[in-house]
Amino acid sequence: MLSWSWANTLEKVKHVWPANATVQAKVIDYQAQTNPPWSSLNRGYIIIRGAFAALEPVGGPLSSWTDDIEVNVRAGGDYITKLRIRYFLDYDYGYDDPGGSRLPVIYGLKITRRVALLLTHHYPGSDKMERVGLMIIAKPDAHKWGTDIGQREVTIF
Repeated sequence: MLSWSWANTLEKVKHVWPANATVQAKVIDYQAQTNPPWSSLNRGYIIIRGAFAALEPVGGPLSSWTDDIEVNVRAGGDYITKLRIRYFLDYDYGYDDPGGSRLPVIYGLKITRRVALLLTHHYPGSDKMERVGLMIIAKPDAHKWGTDIGQREVTIF
């Protein structure tokens, strides 16, 4: 089952929370339905309002490499800025498919000034999203993607 939660995977998950971070996103609604009490999550979602934008890696497709890269940030189809980021995928999603099939669009949903969830469509054409990782914006670039740009309510499964 896919989930917005880091707890859904059996893989190693990177958690980063900078000191003195202020949350800039807002939880609008959520639902979690479990199997019998204290067991696994059956289904659920969370709706978060925050700065949301498509991320286009500069110089090639996103891979499971976890070093600093540059990305173009686009909200509503408009170019906003270029950011230097470090990212951590929850697991290898095969974004560097050598077969050349269409790669999924990756989005960022800002949670704090420097931390954003990495998301993609839950399934092609869906307006619902799923978490695929986490990104950290380099300190010098933190001001470039303001919280007022690209505000949107995002449903994450």
